[in-house]
Amino acid sequence: MIKIILDDVNISTQFVQEYNATIQQELFAFPIAPKKVASLEGMTLYSSDSLKKKYIKSMYNISKIKPVAKDIERLVNNEKIVPCWVNKGIFRLAMFKVFAPYSSQGIAGFFTPKTKQIFILMDNNVKWGFAKDKWLSNLMLHEMMHMASDKFKNNFVRMFWSEFLSYYKVLYEEIFKTHGSDITNETKMLIRFLFKNFEYKKHTSGTIKKYLKLISSNLRAKSTLKEEEFNSVLSDFYHFIKLYFTNLNSLFNQLNKFKHIYSGLTKGYEAGLSVTNNLSFCSQELFYPSEVTAMFIELYKGSPSKLFSIIKKL
Repeated sequence: MIKIILDDVNISTQFVQEYNATIQQELFAFPIAPKKVASLEGMTLYSSDSLKKKYIKSMYNISKIKPVAKDIERLVNNEKIVPCWVNKGIFRLAMFKVFAPYSSQGIAGFFTPKTKQIFILMDNNVKWGFAKDKWLSNLMLHEMMHMASDKFKNNFVRMFWSEFLSYYKVLYEEIFKTHGSDITNETKMLIRFLFKNFEYKKHTSGTIKKYLKLISSNLRAKSTLKEEEFNSVLSDFYHFIKLYFTNLNSLFNQLNKFKHIYSGLTKGYEAGLSVTNNLSFCSQELFYPSEVTAMFIELYKGSPSKLFSIIKKL
């Protein structure tokens, strides 16, 4: 590994420490004369051949995904995975870094079913011209799980069924206090409902109410909560979901009020999947099951054979 070493050269210690900390990362192209690649959700996105080449190169540096690096290269070249910029030009990028709201800077990447593409927003992944290869690869794997769920549907559900069951059993047990009761069959039914009515279909307010009714009819009798307590938890469960879809910032600011719901979301990872999710604000898991596998693949230290199998088919 190459490092800058302080000798007789007058370079600040802070600069040297920051450089040495990033030397194993990939230097990315700035948005100079990029081409427009998409307009989505009010955003115009830009990319370049140079950025794509550097992104592909960075994927070959990560041992976790090296066995499928050629497949990822294929997906980038076919524009199924698109490293891109929201801001056209260095000046706009600098202004974005300083003045953009946190909610905008927090979006690192996303999959859109509309175009069947993954967009990796370099604006939110680059610091001082560098981006961590490991971070970029985990972000990409996360979004690839959403892409796979959309593309393969029932086959995707079957492939990760054990992970879904492990996570959601713990989630419902923790939130609705069904400890000591076997809720396997009830959990299976609720997972299928989520895929059919949220993951693969645009939900309505009626869908959420139907979800609550299913929870009530299947888990109430197995809960140790008194009826009034159960109703209160169910109401909070509803308002958590409602706020996610209508006012995410408000949900985040009121999180202490919903800590009994949030504990189920985090416990599902810890007790169900043996990983700790300290990377994201857990919320989508309540209605989008693919978020569970997306986070699991991102947090998992190794490289599950399921991961390689599904990437090769994308």
